[in-house]
Formats: sequence, structure tokens, C-alpha cells
Amino acid sequence: MKRILVMCFVLLNVLLLGVIFRIGAEERNFPLIRREGVYYMDIDSIRSVLSILSDKLKTEDFEMGKFGPMYFLRFKGTVVSFMEGKSMLSGPDFVRYLSGPIYARNGLLYVPVFDLFDTLQIPYRWHDGKVLLITCTLKKIAVLPDGLEIVYDGEDIFDVRVMGKSVSIKLKAPCMLEKGVYVPSNVKVKMDEEISVEVPSPVKEYNVERARGLLRIHLEFKKLTYRYVVFRVDGRIAKDGKLRKMFKLYGLEPVESVVDPEQTIVVDFHTSSIKTIVYEPEPVELKGISHKNVVISKRIAALMSEKLGYTYEPLFLSSLDQSTVSLAIFAPLEDLEKIVEAMGKCVLEL
Repeated sequence: MKRILVMCFVLLNVLLLGVIFRIGAEERNFPLIRREGVYYMDIDSIRSVLSILSDKLKTEDFEMGKFGPMYFLRFKGTVVSFMEGKSMLSGPDFVRYLSGPIYARNGLLYVPVFDLFDTLQIPYRWHDGKVLLITCTLKKIAVLPDGLEIVYDGEDIFDVRVMGKSVSIKLKAPCMLEKGVYVPSNVKVKMDEEISVEVPSPVKEYNVERARGLLRIHLEFKKLTYRYVVFRVDGRIAKDGKLRKMFKLYGLEPVESVVDPEQTIVVDFHTSSIKTIVYEPEPVELKGISHKNVVISKRIAALMSEKLGYTYEPLFLSSLDQSTVSLAIFAPLEDLEKIVEAMGKCVLEL
């Protein structure tokens, strides 16, 4: 009975875990030992983790070694030393007491790993059972008249995407904000996902400038020829919130009737298994059709055809307002969002 109790005590106090460490965007599995509530990692695994981390941070200031019974470690300007049996880390001008003693097992030295990370000022956090080591710290976020600027320390984890009035920076790895950094009110930051901002006007062109510690997105805004869209689905004005939001993303204001013929596009969507776009032909016989509107009608149809893979053809659209740009689209209902997105992009290209 006594032997069983001893074995249970050992199982409860020494638990070997295979834990995923996400170092920037890279995931690796490392063993942790949980002993009396403290997480330990062996010195070889610690060396591997810090080696990967130093590569991500592009720092050469990393070294591990041993003098007699004393181990030493240097990482980004912090130097610590430690030895078996002790419960502290020491540096040139500090002593840090650990949550548990450093010990040896099966020829490996085990150190309270999160105490070590804290001492080396390595930011980390647990998330969904993984240990996230942060490789990027945001030091500045600024919205400029012609774009966006981010100053950071560490790894470039930014994937820039621009669509209409939306500038989205997808984060390939978790990051953190430096304490005291001001985030503009129109910028949304989701630390493990993206940084986004909606700019006042749709973007025509953009380019991304990258330097060490700097990301700058230069934007050229589109001066829109058309401001309004009348969009009908099977004869009824589309009032779906998501569709209206998508139109606005590209600078088009959904309206129920023609506000200004010179700035309005009228579109009739018809549910159909056929996928085709119908535009106004040249006004040979019909009067009151603006030549400019006819040209734009065909131009949008051609651009949308290219993006959607639909056919396009001319046909007098007597059901639409002949004094403005008119289109009719025949397609399955499930293509509706894709059509609205393609139309928004095409208006930007006019």
C-alpha cells in the first residue's frame, strides 16, 4: 500500500508533457515536465527554442555555455548563470529566485522555463494549450494622409491586403503592443489575427515599403465616376445588410431609385442557372440613351465577365432606366455576393 501511495505521489508531481510551442509562425513540439505545479524544460530543448527565436528576431546575441558546474546563457543583452540544486538565476546586477530548484534527471538539467523567459524578457502566453512566443512587438501605428505606417521590433509577420476602402494586414504570427503605444480610433487590432483600417475613399493603387522594423503602405485613392447603385434582386430592391456593406466598401451608396443619372448605376439581378451579363447595345434607334452610359455599360460587363467567368452580350434593357448605366445579370442566387464584390472592383477600374 505504501509503495502505491508513493507512486501516486510521483505521478501527481512529475508529469511529462509534449507541448506545442508556436515561435512566430513556426510550431514545434517540446517536452515540458510539470513538477509540483512548476513547468520545467531540459537545457537542450531550451537551447533549441532560443535558437529558433533568435533567428526569427534576427539577433546574433544568443549564446549558451558551461564553466565547471555553472551554466551561463546570454540572450538579447541579458546574461544569466545557474547551476544544479539552486533555486535562482543570477546576472551581473541581479538575482532572481525561481519557482522551484534546478535539478538533473537522466543526464539532463531541468530549469523552470517560464521563470527563465521572464528573466530574459521574452514575451509569451498560453493559448489553446500552446505556448506562444511573441516575435513581433508593435511600437507605432500611424494613419497617414496617403497610407499607413507601422514601426515594430522583431519579425516581419505582415501580409498586406487592400480591397476597396479596406486595408487589412493579416498577421502570420501573434504580436503584442508595446506599453503606451497609441492606436488611432479608426484602426482595429486583433493581436493574433489582423490590423485593419477603413480609409475614406476606395483605393486605386497601393505599394508596400518594407525595411527592418518598418512597414509603410502607400495608397493612391480612386476618384469615383459613380457614387450610387440601384440594385434589384428578382425585381425587388436589395436591402440585405451584407450586400449594402460590400457596395459601400467600394465607394458605392445603395439607393432605391436614381439619385443623379450621371452618377448612378442600375443593376437588375435575375435568379437563373444561366451565367451571363447583359449590357446596353449602341443606341442606333432608341433615343434618350447616353452614348457614355452605353460605353460604360459594356465596359463594366466586360470587366465583370473576366472576373466571374460569365458570358456577356448586348440587349436593349427596356426595364431599366435608359438615362443611366444599366446592366442585367442572370446567375444562381449563391453567386450574389461574388457578383457584388466583382462589380465593386470593376467600378474602381473605370
